[in-house]
Amino acid sequence: MWLPFKDHKQLGESRIATLKCLYSLERKLNSNPDFKIAYSQVIQEYLNLNQITLIDDASDERYYMSHHAVIKPSSNTTKIQVVFDASAKTSNDLSLNDPYP
Repeated sequence: MWLPFKDHKQLGESRIATLKCLYSLERKLNSNPDFKIAYSQVIQEYLNLNQITLIDDASDERYYMSHHAVIKPSSNTTKIQVVFDASAKTSNDLSLNDPYP
């Protein structure tokens, strides 16, 4: 995600921690194929709306924001919600939510 309003280089490295979150999310979704499909559909909608973009060249120079699923099987409307974690700390203990000078 490109963030024009923050100098993402001040934030520190975020790729490794974000990948760990992604692998954890994949394990969770693989245990429930219905929720995996629903989560994939939400992500595809974000892609279609250009709210997120795929990248071809992974680099530690970028800022990566982790995300996870909030699953509510009892909900009549939204059983799965994607939540982006702007509070996740980077390698220098800063997050996107932290104030900057």
